[in-house]
Amino acid sequence: MITSSATALFSKRLFCFCFLLISCISCISREKLVYLQGQSARLNAPAVNNNRPPEYKLQVNDILAVNVTSSNAEIAKEFNQQGQNNMRNINPAALYVSGYSIGPAGNITLPTIGAVEVVGLTVDEARAAIQQKVDEYLTSGTVLVALVSFKISVLGEVRNPGYYYVYNDQVTIFEALSMASDVANLGDRKHVNLVRQVPGGNESVFLDLTKADLLTSKYYYLQPNDMLYVPPLRAKSNDFNISNFGIVTSVVSVISTTLSVLVLTGVITRPE
Repeated sequence: MITSSATALFSKRLFCFCFLLISCISCISREKLVYLQGQSARLNAPAVNNNRPPEYKLQVNDILAVNVTSSNAEIAKEFNQQGQNNMRNINPAALYVSGYSIGPAGNITLPTIGAVEVVGLTVDEARAAIQQKVDEYLTSGTVLVALVSFKISVLGEVRNPGYYYVYNDQVTIFEALSMASDVANLGDRKHVNLVRQVPGGNESVFLDLTKADLLTSKYYYLQPNDMLYVPPLRAKSNDFNISNFGIVTSVVSVISTTLSVLVLTGVITRPE
């Protein structure tokens, strides 16, 4: 006969073993969670990281908002799309209606002015090129240009994956992750994949968010149509994490209950 003291000892050991197993596999070290490790910044003595955002060169399929203003509003209307009143009224749903898409030849086609080649130019350079065309027709016209198709995608182990429009001239990788409500606890911060469109194709690079030298990387600033993918940590890939703790404890509880019933029914005897 098996004594009840032996079964109780077995039950306790089983529970401890399962708890330790879950803890060892599920716990994520601080090293894998903390951003920008190794910074030399100290209190009241900030570290300076020299990294200027690169100027984005316009590509085919980018969309520009172009608005021509003048003291003579009636004349200015001839240079704008019908119904276009203010660039600030532009939203993602209206991009293809009120914006100008850069075609395969690298041009946008404006009312009255016609085709203007802008591919390969910065936004400021595109504005200057359009301004030069407007000056041939209008002496007091001012051209406003904005890139309205600045969109980034954030996928994988983030809390709110999706695509996000950027209403600014620049955005950093951490700002993009903030839009997606940050990386989830089980996201791999050491191997974040950035896919970027370049003329003739795309390029892919892996970034380590836990290293401070990311602040000086040329990939710290994102560009339109960039895609970030955060892969899962190995713990989640193995599908064995802290969420399984309830299952294990339930199994241990069933075993303990069964042993108790066996003691009460006399199958297992108590020690004398």
